[in-house]
Amino acid sequence: KRVRVIGNRIINAAREHAAKQLVSTKSALAKVENPNVNTATVAHYEEEQHKWEQACRRLQGNWTFVVCKSKQVNAFVSGFCPRKVFVYDGLLEQLQLTDDELAMIIGHEMSHVALGHIEEETPTTAIVLGTQLVMMSLVDPIGLGSFLFDMAVSKCGDYIQASYSRQHEFEADELGLLLASLACFDISSGATLHEKLGEMCQHKETQLNDTHPSSYERRRKMIEHARVHEQERLIDPLYSQFKRDCAAVQHAWKRAIGLEK
Repeated sequence: KRVRVIGNRIINAAREHAAKQLVSTKSALAKVENPNVNTATVAHYEEEQHKWEQACRRLQGNWTFVVCKSKQVNAFVSGFCPRKVFVYDGLLEQLQLTDDELAMIIGHEMSHVALGHIEEETPTTAIVLGTQLVMMSLVDPIGLGSFLFDMAVSKCGDYIQASYSRQHEFEADELGLLLASLACFDISSGATLHEKLGEMCQHKETQLNDTHPSSYERRRKMIEHARVHEQERLIDPLYSQFKRDCAAVQHAWKRAIGLEK
């Protein structure tokens, strides 16, 4: 129940954010669509409009949160199981996650969905494999040279995909932090979450073939994103109303999980 209630708060925040971004982008595009405006500016807003239209589409429907009985420390979404978020017992129990830390994780996973990372995985893999096949077809398929070339091309493909995946992780961390904030969770928990993950992984540095950045790098960026976000909030004229709304949300949340009547 805890995972589901937190997850639904994040999804609602994600839908609201995507819808607002779409309205804002359409408004900006309407203002710049005239012959005197740089075509690059128009193209930028058209790209942003498409991005948020797709995000709204991806976030539609009824989402299910599946808690898996496993000691693995993991959570994920998959294109093979649409509208499902999987969270492993090992993540909840071994890291002793607070509600705010769990919100950061679900926000991260829903950001992968909103940003289209899940949909991008398949074509990226196909491009890498296709490139490998073309390069290998240029080499005599017999002999040690071909064997070494095959290994080198395969390793290069792994590095390309890993680098692409690490960039996705950073993007999902940043948007996930924003979604957690909009859902009234404490975004400073992003740093404590990656501190816990870093201790579990013994703070290893990122390697070329790692699909995820190191927890040390992610913690540093999360602290930076949280600081910038809070500064932007302070100059927002609607921030006081947002804090009052969050107080009401927190009260409703505690009632939902039985902490308050």
